[in-house]
Amino acid sequence: MKNKSTINSYGKIIIIICFLISVLAIGFVIVFELTTYNNVADEKIVDKLVDLQSITLAVTGIAISLISVIGTVFSVEREQKYEKIKRSMEDINVQYNASICDMKNQQELLRKNSESLENLLLINGMFLDKRKEKLLETACQTSDSMYIKYIYIRTLHNNLKSHDSEEQKSEWCESIIKHGKDLLEANKSISKYDEFEKTQVYNVIIMIADAYYYSANISIENCKMNNNKKIQKCFDCSLYYYNKAEDLFVDRDGYVANSIGLINYCKYKHFIRSKNEKNVNFLDESIEYYQQAIKQCNYNPVYYNNLGVSYLLKAKGTEKEMYWEMADKNFKQALRIDNTATKAAINIADIEIRKIRKILDIEDEPIILRKCNAELTKEMRDRLNKSYERSKKYFNYASMYNLYFANVYYKKAQLLVYYLYYKESEMRQEEIIEMKERILDLLANAKKINPTASGILYIERLFYDYIGNFEVSQKINEEIRKFNKANAEKWDELYEARNKEETLK
Repeated sequence: MKNKSTINSYGKIIIIICFLISVLAIGFVIVFELTTYNNVADEKIVDKLVDLQSITLAVTGIAISLISVIGTVFSVEREQKYEKIKRSMEDINVQYNASICDMKNQQELLRKNSESLENLLLINGMFLDKRKEKLLETACQTSDSMYIKYIYIRTLHNNLKSHDSEEQKSEWCESIIKHGKDLLEANKSISKYDEFEKTQVYNVIIMIADAYYYSANISIENCKMNNNKKIQKCFDCSLYYYNKAEDLFVDRDGYVANSIGLINYCKYKHFIRSKNEKNVNFLDESIEYYQQAIKQCNYNPVYYNNLGVSYLLKAKGTEKEMYWEMADKNFKQALRIDNTATKAAINIADIEIRKIRKILDIEDEPIILRKCNAELTKEMRDRLNKSYERSKKYFNYASMYNLYFANVYYKKAQLLVYYLYYKESEMRQEEIIEMKERILDLLANAKKINPTASGILYIERLFYDYIGNFEVSQKINEEIRKFNKANAEKWDELYEARNKEETLK
């Protein structure tokens, strides 16, 4: 652009100079003729004047020719500019027509799905989640709108964190997996995602991965699926989709790392710990992934709580109490970040229960509690009372913020059973009766919240063992046998050994 501007400037200067030369030359001739020609008689001088006129006319002709040439050059350049502008206008016109066509297609699509979108807005504004879920399911089945299907999947995914029954959550997991895969299959036709579409696909992949994890975990916790191959398949599918999500976006918030940590934790708990093996590889991997998640996002209380749980389990697997302190530290950090982090409070209380069991030497599982005949020193009683008070404090704290965790109740019932075990000899009869009633109330509340939670059965059996009602204990043990045969058989052995001792007495 700068070179063209310079050339144009030079051309204008040349034209002006040529014009001035022509004018001066003609003017010079006219002036000269007026002043000299009429007074000169010499023919030689007249010839010179004629020659001078010829030269002047030649210079003028040359100047005019230069002006014409330069004018022609400028004219050609203008034509080129006009041609370029014309082509640009044609391109703009083509783009405009394409935009008009695209807009018409979008309008047609909007008209086609307008009824579904109106329904979606109405449904999403509802405050009754159950009604919303049912209407979204209907909309999902009757509409071709990908967005409606996405909203339905997201609603089911949010419900997985609710306090509904495990059977209901299992059904939701199946629906998330089915509709999520259908949505991903439909999106395969898109050659290149924009940022919105890419984020939507990422979220769908994460929700499918979560659904597989929840399916496996529900089966482990509530023993609805005793087939280890199916549980392993759920874990494998979950890992596959978490890794697929990382192919789209970097795990900047630590969600994927934390989720993989949970998978390894559950694998250890189900495949290793249940067989009483000492291999803690899965547990160590879960700790590494939780730590990675915390590096990515150090203000999420869930990550600290999960890390603490792995340390708590490692303390039991390695019999090293230092892991209790590491677990306690992470649970406290979770509560610092969020004072309503109920699970962290329950886990701190659980650490104190473990300390009580260690002092009383009743760590083996299962165990049939009898009347406590152990000689407890003052120091031991002080430690027991300290752990009891701290555990009770955190259970009360947890129940204050969340009334819908079953383990708040049955874990607290466990604490009271142990308290009754070592303190009964010092208690009045009415206090003992009141404590037993309180334990039964806590277990009943836990059953109302989650009737299928396996942890309730272990504490219930422990309580009836302690009060000597073995008829009820045996019925509970049969329920446990359905999902934990090894534990039930171990209890049978303990019960037979106890009966032999009673017979010998």
